[in-house]
Amino acid sequence: MVPSQRNRFGSCHSIRDENKMQTYLLIRSRSANMPPTSLQDHLDHAEGMVRLATHAKRLLRLQQLFQTTLPPELRLHARIANLRLGKLVIHTTNSAVAAKVRQFTPRFTELMSKEGIKLTEVEVRAQALPQPVAGKYTGRPELPKEERKRALTSLSQALPLDSPIRSAVENLLRAINDH
Repeated sequence: MVPSQRNRFGSCHSIRDENKMQTYLLIRSRSANMPPTSLQDHLDHAEGMVRLATHAKRLLRLQQLFQTTLPPELRLHARIANLRLGKLVIHTTNSAVAAKVRQFTPRFTELMSKEGIKLTEVEVRAQALPQPVAGKYTGRPELPKEERKRALTSLSQALPLDSPIRSAVENLLRAINDH
């Protein structure tokens, strides 16, 4: 092998950043040492996902215990929202339910202390869920089939000429036939 070729292939070191490898290694080493900052980063890192799953399981367990302290009428209207640093947050559907839930918090905190969970504060918030709008237009209804059109036609012919019901049925038939 010619000495110039050996230098070219044997040492394999890059000149400047011709292959961008240094930049890649720098970015990779920084990201490995930095804690995740977004939800996606948490999902990408196993440690973040484990903590998230553990917290979710804990909240589910708290919700189950919480449901046992409430009467059946309130169970659908109150839920555990979060537990952080000993502060428990409970969401309710309205302020009346929130007032009732506040009456059950001493019993619930006692149950939590028996389970080994220390609560320093319980916050009950009324957080109304969005209600569906009544009378919201959902689109044009399906038009009647031919059999129903014939039935409406025979109905309108059977009614007296000056009947307001006959004129309404005829208007309906005209609207159906126009479409």
